[in-house]
Amino acid sequence: MLKPDGVSITKVGVDTAENTKVPDVVWVSLERRRAVPHEIFWTRAPEICVEIISPSNFLEEQMHKGQLYFRAGARGVLAVR
Repeated sequence: MLKPDGVSITKVGVDTAENTKVPDVVWVSLERRRAVPHEIFWTRAPEICVEIISPSNFLEEQMHKGQLYFRAGARGVLAVR
């Protein structure tokens, strides 16, 4: 269940230690969203980043991206099939 004080969005570029990564879906609090209203690439990750694993994705790659999101400020990372 999503918290009422945030929104889920797609196509958010997150600046990480290894280039910009784009999670499939994110949840971001309204407070954090207001802090970056016009950034194309977020320098601080949304609180929750979700990666959808498809047959063409490698789990190891998705796990590595998750670590990058954590280092960029995410509080939770999900990888789902």
